[in-house]
Amino acid sequence: MLTHLCSSALPLPALILFMCDASDSFNKAPDDLHEDRQSKRVPTKVPGSLVVAPDYENLRRIPCLIIDVSPSGFRLRASGRLRRGQVVEVLSDSDPFTSVECRVIWVGKAGSKEQGEAGLQII
Repeated sequence: MLTHLCSSALPLPALILFMCDASDSFNKAPDDLHEDRQSKRVPTKVPGSLVVAPDYENLRRIPCLIIDVSPSGFRLRASGRLRRGQVVEVLSDSDPFTSVECRVIWVGKAGSKEQGEAGLQII
């Protein structure tokens, strides 16, 4: 049921709130949560896009998959090249007219299991 709700047509801000409220009812093992995290991550698979401005003049839209959400941000998989500190906008395919502005906090290293993934903080 949760997977069905995650791929529904909820607008991105509503999806964030819904998923984070739903996460309170999950029973997670201690190993599943990092103690240094500010908030719980909730797994999801929501297709979307990143809007980036590589030279601060020309906007580019990159397809992505939102892997998990938390009240403070996202973890996603994208084919475009992102860099730490970069400001991007995240859009859900179900609501392409609503975006959430974020800062890239980390980018997965080449050859690691996080390759192609990035962590974004909502600003």
